[in-house]
Amino acid sequence: MPKDRPLDPIKVDARPFDVFDINEGSKKGVVDVIDAIRERSTLSKTEWASKTRIIQGDWLTTNNYRNGRRIRKDDIDSYERMDYGEDLSALFHHALQASHTIMKTHYGHAVRDPTSLTAHKGLLHRTWDINKPNYAASKSLIRHSLIARILHCVMVKNGSD
Repeated sequence: MPKDRPLDPIKVDARPFDVFDINEGSKKGVVDVIDAIRERSTLSKTEWASKTRIIQGDWLTTNNYRNGRRIRKDDIDSYERMDYGEDLSALFHHALQASHTIMKTHYGHAVRDPTSLTAHKGLLHRTWDINKPNYAASKSLIRHSLIARILHCVMVKNGSD
């Protein structure tokens, strides 16, 4: 019978940073916050860029980080290009990003493609804006559309039209 073997506790010197008075709601703001974190950590730019750093936050924060990195891709060194960071959205934000991506990728055109999400959206009388999809509404539409496609495949497989 297996037994749990918890790890022995190890005392570490952890000193969390205080609050940063920087608006991180833009690409420049996220870059400024990361630079302020590096300065408070007393690491040089070379030391900071030498290891992978996980940049975690909400969807907007990680999106701003990716956009900031994209703009700086041809910069002078690894620190300025922001090569060190791996962005990671919080769990709910993964689902939000997935629903937005599916809506943008598979939205289609109702007249040319009756199996598209836009055709299903019209048939189900959904009225929200595709450019700002509500998470619950888009998730519901994606689920209904998927169920309809599965039922259609089963009907075709069984020979009924």
